[in-house]
Amino acid sequence: MKNRPYRHLLSFSFMMILAVIGTLYFQENVQAESEYTDFYFVRHAQTLANATGEYTKVNEKTISVKGQKQIKRLVYKLNKYHGPFDHIIVSPTVRTRETALAYLKEEPYRSAELWPEVSECCWHKKKNDVEPDYRNRGRIGLRSEHKPYYHFRSMAKKDMSWFSTSSYQDGQAQIKKAITMLKARYGHSGKKILIVTHYYAGLKMINTLLGDRYKQLHVFKNAKVTHLRQDKDGSFRLILLNNHQPKNKLKND
Repeated sequence: MKNRPYRHLLSFSFMMILAVIGTLYFQENVQAESEYTDFYFVRHAQTLANATGEYTKVNEKTISVKGQKQIKRLVYKLNKYHGPFDHIIVSPTVRTRETALAYLKEEPYRSAELWPEVSECCWHKKKNDVEPDYRNRGRIGLRSEHKPYYHFRSMAKKDMSWFSTSSYQDGQAQIKKAITMLKARYGHSGKKILIVTHYYAGLKMINTLLGDRYKQLHVFKNAKVTHLRQDKDGSFRLILLNNHQPKNKLKND
């Protein structure tokens, strides 16, 4: 009889524990159901090639004076309105690495993953019916000043090599792989992903993810943010286009 109060206390404590577990389980499931993923696409800043129309190797690697100003504005916007990001993906080209570098330097230990799959492609005017060339086209090099801020997915040759871009079909295969990987790694994760890429490759990924509900987009400006959100049903919608809220981009508008 003397132990009865303790039994009631133990019973009450047990019920409280069950209630807490139930609440946590409910909250976790509600959160899982409401999760969406945000993808932020950014084209590299203006290069000398963009500014002059002379597409030499040096010009394509060199950010113009205007491009340097664009990078400063981009860093401000990423910090103030969009970040922090759970993952940062960058095309391995020098111009995309230079664009993202200032943002990566803003915080210690911030690092970006290099994806050959989001490098430039699909600029070809002729879309000949040829088989894609899946062979790697040489190892990707890193400048010494870039090494603290960039890493490869793995040390496997395929993750450290350029894709073949000799045909439009090569680019199509590259973009298909990029989208498959983005969805597999980050789809329905509730995370924020920043992708620094190029004009043609960026537009190809954005239009493919948006699908048939949207009109084809043809403008992807230097160092501006285009924001796509994946909803619970797996579809994507356009939140921002080149830093602005989009208007009349759905096909039925």
